[in-house]
Amino acid sequence: MKRAILSVFFILALAHGAGAQAEDPALVWKSIKWAFPAPGMVALELEGGTAYRLGENAYGFKREYNGRELRVVMFAPKVAAAAELVHIQDPKGMPDVDKFLAALAVELAVETPADFTNKYLGSGKLDGRPLYLFETKSGANVGAQVSEQRSLVLVMPAPSAKKTGKP
Repeated sequence: MKRAILSVFFILALAHGAGAQAEDPALVWKSIKWAFPAPGMVALELEGGTAYRLGENAYGFKREYNGRELRVVMFAPKVAAAAELVHIQDPKGMPDVDKFLAALAVELAVETPADFTNKYLGSGKLDGRPLYLFETKSGANVGAQVSEQRSLVLVMPAPSAKKTGKP
């Protein structure tokens, strides 16, 4: 878990620092509409902070780094096990278990209407682990990185393209 959190801090430091990507005039930081915490949500007070129940097998934690909010989605082990089983049974239907878990975590972490799917933008590598990028309903981009044990997914802001108004 510590390694995964350090990876997020590394990403955010690069994106927030003096790197060309952060200063690219074609990129902006758009506000993310997080799905939690929300009124009426079941919250558990734990030693590490407040956990919000996102479903039967998922909890979320709100974190902040360098002035930017991020979310950590924790899945019960059976979620990753079920995804892995589907992958084994139908590798073409589920070619990438981590991408599936990242997409599921993004859906739980950001406001995602029932009739909307966050747009997958691509992936890269950070510290040897895939980092998946998605565009949300609001137009803000987020990155998601799945822990090695597949129990935690870090969902963080990512720079978004400016809308130019041109088709």
